Amino acid sequence: MLQTVLNKVKEIGSMVYPLKKRISLYTLFVAALLILRLFFWFSPAHEAKLELSWLWPAGIAALAIAICLRRTNPPAGMWLVVCLTLWFWTVTVLNGDYALALNGHFIVGVTIGIGVCFLTVPMMKQSNREQELVFIIKLYVALMVCMALMSLLITVFETSIQTPLSSQPWGIREGRLYVFDYHPNEVGCAFTVALLLTLALIPRARSTWGRILLALIVVTLYAAITLTVCRTSMILTSLGLGALFTLLPMKRLARMKRLPRFCLHAALFVVTVSLAFFGFTPFSKIVTNFHGAAAFATEDTSLVQPTPVALSEEALAQDKPPMLLERDLGHDFGTFTGRTELWGTGLSYLKERPKTLLIGSTDAEVSRIPRRYAQRVEYHLHNLWLELLVQIGLPGILLYALLMLMTLRAGLKLWLVPNTPLWIRFLPVVFVVLCINGAMEIYPGITGNIMDMMFFILCGAIITFGKAASDSLPLSQKHLKAHP
Repeated sequence: MLQTVLNKVKEIGSMVYPLKKRISLYTLFVAALLILRLFFWFSPAHEAKLELSWLWPAGIAALAIAICLRRTNPPAGMWLVVCLTLWFWTVTVLNGDYALALNGHFIVGVTIGIGVCFLTVPMMKQSNREQELVFIIKLYVALMVCMALMSLLITVFETSIQTPLSSQPWGIREGRLYVFDYHPNEVGCAFTVALLLTLALIPRARSTWGRILLALIVVTLYAAITLTVCRTSMILTSLGLGALFTLLPMKRLARMKRLPRFCLHAALFVVTVSLAFFGFTPFSKIVTNFHGAAAFATEDTSLVQPTPVALSEEALAQDKPPMLLERDLGHDFGTFTGRTELWGTGLSYLKERPKTLLIGSTDAEVSRIPRRYAQRVEYHLHNLWLELLVQIGLPGILLYALLMLMTLRAGLKLWLVPNTPLWIRFLPVVFVVLCINGAMEIYPGITGNIMDMMFFILCGAIITFGKAASDSLPLSQKHLKAHP
């Protein structure tokens, strides 16, 4: 009886994710880091404790072991990533934080997010790379879908989640979705990365039910992004959907002449992007019909004793605040919702302290720039490239730019190899879309968060698969036969 139950569980597990080969220890280590990073969203207090006792030694040891194992045959981009990681350490020390007392948390995030995570796919065996990469992608997507479903349930039932592990609730606050201490823009970016990676898996799905499941996941994440009211995430989601619906019929349209084919692809892209972007508005209006408890008060009202007043149900309904912020998607595009002022503060800092261009600054120092120059409460400059310039100077931003160019070049190689599966071809599209996010935010990039980790896993995957394509090595013979 027990054996029958175990066989049934194994059968169900293989349907969810068929593990035909063993997952490498390095991949499992990175998977554990992803889960742990999300756990820190629920319990910030544990992050500081585990960083000192576990993450510091584990992250450095993993990076050191990976370098030692691959030093004789280093994967493409490895030394560039190592130099970039070390430069973050160097500028922190050069700017006076010798013991990393003020910037230790940031340096741990950079070491793991960039150094350790980039090497995830290069450390995999070539014969098992696709399977292990899909395992990591599905894990990340599963984590984000669980968060998205919980966020939707919180919204529908007009409640919130408060735990003793976090000082802030999980729910709608000030008209937007907050996940404990995490800002809606961060949450929106994490959901967007998951949605784009789910889109990449759709061409790989072998069955109709698999595609339906992935489509439902896309809808769930799309709805959760709406709750964040983050316009950048909405734009990136729309671009990703437009790219997928443009690429899916590519083979069927291959026999058409070049100009009509180009016009049809362009029309598909524009229509899909437009429908996806403006589709956020009606969904938001549907949700705003829910009123009440989810619009949390932002100040302490415990001492206020209101005078009881008899009101009709109609008056009470009119008095309830909207659940979601009713945001005009086209409003304030000229200043990118006040971001231009933040960019100005970064430029003012560079003008006042020109040596920053050479030796950079520290994360603790950069986080104070918006308040110092513009009395803004933001802790970053809302632009990845400007943040990098201020933080690691011209030498560091050159290393980062080289890494991005190497990833883009490898992505172009994947497109030039005709037998490359469509789902792998879509990975460079995800990379480009996420790079656009860097013009408005500093993630995915250098925050050390879960979406940054997934971004650099993606960069390592694109460079590795691109190298295999340029060397005329098979990406996965079995997969190519299954998906001609």
